Amino acid sequence: MLAILAILSRLNPDEAKAVPYLVRGEVAAPFESLEIGIAERMAARAVANAYAPSERQVEKFLATTGDLGTAAQSLTSGKRGGPAG
Repeated sequence: MLAILAILSRLNPDEAKAVPYLVRGEVAAPFESLEIGIAERMAARAVANAYAPSERQVEKFLATTGDLGTAAQSLTSGKRGGPAG
């Protein structure tokens, strides 16, 4: 515990602001808008590549749910990891 406190004491103020969120398993406050910096269609393509549905299926779920994370979760049906192969 002392080693952790020593490390935390060396953080600059911007880094220290992130610590409470990281401890809670978050990257920012829930009210902050986060952008991952890629287009929605490219993210949908990545979900299709990772979980093997067609890109059209991903877009259909995205249109239904309004959220790519929720769409990906619906498509995976509990699957973990990428496609076999």
